[in-house]
Amino acid sequence: LWTANDAIPRDPASYELYGTTSDVSGAGPFDLDQFILISSGDLALPDSRNQGANADLDEANSQNVFFSNSEAYTSYLIVFPTVKNSASANSMQIAEIQLGGEFGPGTPLRFEVEGLGDDLIFTFDSQPGKVYDILTSRDPENEPNPSSWAVWQENIIATSPENVETFQRPSDPNRFFVLVEKVAPAFFAEDFENGAEGWTTSVNDVNSITLWELGSPNASTGPLSGADGSGNAFTTNIGNYGPGANIALRSPVIDLTAEGLTEATLSFQQFRDADGFGDIGTVRVLRSADLSELVAFDADLNSFDVEWNEFSALLPASAIGESIIIEFQFISDDTADDFSGWSIDNVEINVE
Repeated sequence: LWTANDAIPRDPASYELYGTTSDVSGAGPFDLDQFILISSGDLALPDSRNQGANADLDEANSQNVFFSNSEAYTSYLIVFPTVKNSASANSMQIAEIQLGGEFGPGTPLRFEVEGLGDDLIFTFDSQPGKVYDILTSRDPENEPNPSSWAVWQENIIATSPENVETFQRPSDPNRFFVLVEKVAPAFFAEDFENGAEGWTTSVNDVNSITLWELGSPNASTGPLSGADGSGNAFTTNIGNYGPGANIALRSPVIDLTAEGLTEATLSFQQFRDADGFGDIGTVRVLRSADLSELVAFDADLNSFDVEWNEFSALLPASAIGESIIIEFQFISDDTADDFSGWSIDNVEINVE
């Protein structure tokens, strides 16, 4: 990263680097749900300025940031959340960004192909939490970059430590194949941007003045959009929540009975903006068959958030092999407060 030639307070003071294998292009803004956070931290760009024109870009006006990354991403996104002095800076500046890398001592994936009659049998090493694409080319001499080859088989789920996959042999006399390893998409994901099919809400109090509502939050305090600036989130009233509430938001049934599944992690974005005293937010994992509680997590509504943040928890072993429902329960005390309450977005379950 190289400094620009303007005021020091406008230099970025922190960074976030993201990667993705999704098809993204254009000038943005981009939905961060498509990206994986690779690295983040504080910056300490020198006060020395890059004067532009033909001035050299050197160590006197630059900072190197080192990080490790074992994933193969097709696109990268860098975000600068803060500047050195936001009080006196009305913008952010940077002269130049360069992203480079070196191959580490990682072990190459084993990838074997065997012909058997009209079929091809592919055997390759695999890891939990990954999916695999097989790319193909008829003419690698004229397609020298294997990453640009056509996708032949996509999103093959890992059966760690090894996958053995059988596909019909193509009719071409010659075919060449490469294997691409990717981070597996979420097992279950809902960002509410296309509605909330299968989600249900209930009111368990006599007042019925507070509801789980879907839309863009618009209370006296708290968020004014969904996570990542999106249009929709579930929130305890679009405006301020009321006293004496006892309401629940439930997910559709999520099937965790697949063979080989050993672990599941729940994550979601939340914005906590309650009165900090008697209000309670609980995340309950229920067995769908009888709605019995498998585990409950305290969302700690005594905390005040100034931005959306992630909640993440490993589900208990008792949830594996079950069909489950995720419930968000909100209970408010009897005081009337001008707060937004509790907002929920980007609910995911990832499995291994």
